[in-house]
Amino acid sequence: MVIPYEEATPSDNGLVLTGPFRPGSGVIAPGSDARQDELLLEEGDVLTPTRLAVAAATGRQALRLTRRPRVAILATGDELTESGRSDETASTFCNNTHLFANLVLVGGGEPIELGVAPDDPGVICSRLEEAEADLVITTGGMGKGSRDFIAEVWKRLGLRTHFDRLNLVPGKASGLATGNGRIFLGFPGNPWAGRIVYEEIAAPVIRRFLGLRARGDFTLEARTLAPMRKKEGLYQAVEGVVEMRGWFCTFAPNQSAAEHRNKISFLRSRLAYALLAPQDTYVAKGSRVHVKVPDFALVNWAILDSQGP
Repeated sequence: MVIPYEEATPSDNGLVLTGPFRPGSGVIAPGSDARQDELLLEEGDVLTPTRLAVAAATGRQALRLTRRPRVAILATGDELTESGRSDETASTFCNNTHLFANLVLVGGGEPIELGVAPDDPGVICSRLEEAEADLVITTGGMGKGSRDFIAEVWKRLGLRTHFDRLNLVPGKASGLATGNGRIFLGFPGNPWAGRIVYEEIAAPVIRRFLGLRARGDFTLEARTLAPMRKKEGLYQAVEGVVEMRGWFCTFAPNQSAAEHRNKISFLRSRLAYALLAPQDTYVAKGSRVHVKVPDFALVNWAILDSQGP
C-alpha cells in the first residue's frame, strides 16, 4: 500500500490517515497498464504526441515509420511571377506553389517547390525531369488553347495519361498521368479551383502513400443556411462558411457573382465547401450537407471558436 503524503498527518504516536485505504491502494502492478497481447499501435496509425507517449511507456526506443512522399510542385504560365519580384511582362503573383506546398506539408507529404515556368514545353519538360519526387503537381497548361502544353509535356516524358478532364466545377481542366514510377497531376491555373481538385484527388493519393488507415479528409455534417442550385450532370463544389451553433454546425454557401469578382476577399473566411452530386440540382435551406475543410489542420480552432463564449 502507498499512502499519499497529503493524506497523512504526523502525530506523536505516528501518522493519522484520512483514509480509509484498501490493501494495495496506490500500487500499480507491473504490466497492468495494458492487457496482455493487446495491440497498442498498428501500421497506418498517425503518430500523435499521445501515441508517441504510449510507445515510450512500453520502453520502445525506436519505431518503424513510413517515409513521407516527396511532392514536387511547378506553376506554369507566362502571366505569372514569383512573389516579391517585379516583372513587367507578368500580370499575376504566383500563389499556387505556396498553396499546394503548405497543403502537402500539413497532409503528411514533403513539398518540393519548383517555382514558376513559362508556357514553353521544353522548359516545363526539363524542370519536371529534374524533379526527384513520388508525386508531381503542375498548375496551368491543362486547357485546349495554343499556350497549354501539359498534355504535350506528358507525351514527351513518355507518360500514360489516364484522364485529362474531370466532371467537376470548378476544376474541370485537370488530369492524371503515370510513368517512371511517379504520378503526375495537372491542376487548373486558378489556385482556388486547384484547391478543390487537390482535396478530391491529390490528398487521397498522399494518404495512400503514407499507408494511413484513417480516411483522412475532414468532413462535417452541417445544416445549410441558404439554398444551393446547380445544373444536372456534374459535380459542383460550393464554397462557404462553417460555424458552430450550439451542438450543431451550419454552412453558409455563397454562389453569388460577388464571389467571382472579389475572390481573395471572399476566401478570407470561406474555409469549406460542399460537394454536390450530379443529380443534386437543388438543395433546400435547412438541409443537411457534408462539408469538407481543406485547411482543417490549421483552422479547426477558428471553426470551433466560432460558437463564442
